Amino acid sequence: MKKLLFICISILILSFEVSQINAQALNKAIDISGYWGTELKDASGTQTFIFEISKDSKGDYSGYAHSYSNKVKLPKLKLGYIKLNESNIKILANPEHGVIYEGVLEPSHKLIKGKLVYKNNTTLPMDLQKYNKEKLNKDFPGLLTEENKFTYKKPANLNDGFKVGTPSEEGFDSNLINEMMQKVYSGEYGELNSVLVIRNGKIILEDYLGGFSINDLHALKSCTKSIASLLIGIAIDKGYIKSVDTKILDYFPGYKNLKASDWGKITLRNILTMSSGIDWNDELDRKIHSQGDNIIKTIF
Repeated sequence: MKKLLFICISILILSFEVSQINAQALNKAIDISGYWGTELKDASGTQTFIFEISKDSKGDYSGYAHSYSNKVKLPKLKLGYIKLNESNIKILANPEHGVIYEGVLEPSHKLIKGKLVYKNNTTLPMDLQKYNKEKLNKDFPGLLTEENKFTYKKPANLNDGFKVGTPSEEGFDSNLINEMMQKVYSGEYGELNSVLVIRNGKIILEDYLGGFSINDLHALKSCTKSIASLLIGIAIDKGYIKSVDTKILDYFPGYKNLKASDWGKITLRNILTMSSGIDWNDELDRKIHSQGDNIIKTIF
């Protein structure tokens, strides 16, 4: 009986080891490195997500998540763990918010059927298609840019009203350019997506990083406040707006019947100085953007 029990245990151990070897061999045969993308559409528009995945000499995966909101490119996000178990894939897609991508690689190795799993256990179906270089070059040219080392190139003359030149042509020390860009590439100045240097009215340096390219739209976020303030100043100077103490609802007479009681007190000055009193947060931001295109009406 002991001999039979020993044989059974040995067979189980051997079977487990063989299954482990087969699983390892299958994982080696499957390579998910490359670019995997999808497009999702909802009330707020089109969202594009692309996972850039690479594999090192040890067979370990790492990568970045690129995203576009209505064709506006957002800064790339470093992925957390990337786990491959046979054809099952698990990726920590957003480490800060604990968003996980779970999927199964199709036999063609060109499609991953999966979903995003959020911290509150809600899910969003998301299948990823493997993108080839032709599609990437056409739709997302910045993603294929090598960023390991800076090499100076004279900016392209696009006949767009901007003249171009080189540092030496404009009496600028090119060593300063190289020194600065090496620090940019090493991350010393944080995450930058583009660098532009103009000397004597000519562009002498134009470089793009983080998967961005010259034609990408960029989310300016709070920089827009400064631009809006400049435009309001110009409008006041030209007499189109009387003053910054003008009531906001004077410009939206059609919404006066929608207003809360205090909206009638809020001036242009309040909006420009971020002192309107609106209780704003990220959750409210997502809610408002999901209710249609007329954001101003929704806020009122």
